[in-house]
Amino acid sequence: HPWMDPHKELKLWPHDASPIYEAFNRIFSCQGHGWANLQSVHLNLPFADDEEFGRLHADIRAVLPLVPAIAAASPVVEGKLSGFKDTRIDVYRTNARRVPSVSGHAIPEPVYTRKAYEGELLAGIYRDIAPLDPDGTLQYEWLNARGCIARFDRGSIEVRLLDIQECPKADLAIVAVIVEAVRALADERWINQQALRSLDMLAMADVLTRTTRDAEAAQVTYAPLLRAFGINKDT
Repeated sequence: HPWMDPHKELKLWPHDASPIYEAFNRIFSCQGHGWANLQSVHLNLPFADDEEFGRLHADIRAVLPLVPAIAAASPVVEGKLSGFKDTRIDVYRTNARRVPSVSGHAIPEPVYTRKAYEGELLAGIYRDIAPLDPDGTLQYEWLNARGCIARFDRGSIEVRLLDIQECPKADLAIVAVIVEAVRALADERWINQQALRSLDMLAMADVLTRTTRDAEAAQVTYAPLLRAFGINKDT
């Protein structure tokens, strides 16, 4: 919210699952915009099996860096322009800096099987937070705070980078664009699945930084990502 002061207005959830919120607050101190002031839309896209999971994860990874270009809607913090068109993503990416692996680089690692995702990505997060969470309160797949996260408990991948808009109709319009972009990549309209899976995490994280700051005015220069959407950098 453009006027919220989370240092004064934060209230922890006191009902069911309150120990989870208490643990987050104890470890990360939730009195900040990166925890208490994150109005967003979460989009869950389903997969049926491990093969579909891998394909969907590759498709969504390619879309993530461009999401703020159409969804950025948080340029004001505590009544002042922040310098970012998508301040929510800027603070979201650093809200778990005490345990950096929780957020990673926002763009997820190139893992395309459940075994690799749980055994490499999630296991690393759980290992890193364990000294601060000895009873395992937070060691579940939802602890992962990347721009999209696997929800194996419900067979979906959850996209978390969409700012909430001025009305639900606008939210759904942006969701529709994201869904169609993912569908086009799944259909291999411009490049094949192998090329999608080879997109570099750090290069896409740099694109995300640019779109977070400049939204639709961002300059995207990572040629493999442009080719993923049928754009030849030289034309």
